[in-house]
Amino acid sequence: MTPADLLRPKLLTDVADAVSVAAARPVDVFTIVAEVFANACKHAALDHLGVRARTRGPILLIAFDHDPALQETALAALSRAGAGWLPDLDALTVGGLGLPLLHRLSRRVTVSNDNRRLNLWLDSNLRKEHAA
Repeated sequence: MTPADLLRPKLLTDVADAVSVAAARPVDVFTIVAEVFANACKHAALDHLGVRARTRGPILLIAFDHDPALQETALAALSRAGAGWLPDLDALTVGGLGLPLLHRLSRRVTVSNDNRRLNLWLDSNLRKEHAA
């Protein structure tokens, strides 16, 4: 998808519907896709953002292909969020909770060695444990 495609009405719904499977709650998939797309529009000068998904048993992998690669600031923010960092909620204006949310909804978040692919791993077994 090009940056102009990211602004198309119904795009998020179309993508979330395409990757929603039994391995993940549709609301989680929609939230993840919306957050990655929002960050791409707001922070990255992308030529292309691809999204694909695959399942293996209870695991759903959603992969976002970035062109150009993720910037160092994005990688640092992903790392902080993965370590449990949260912004100061008293000083928070709009935004700032997206990356911690991605980590909370995912079993694992990884970035490819060339920084061009963001992978989010969801586990339906983990969802059932949180619901209990």
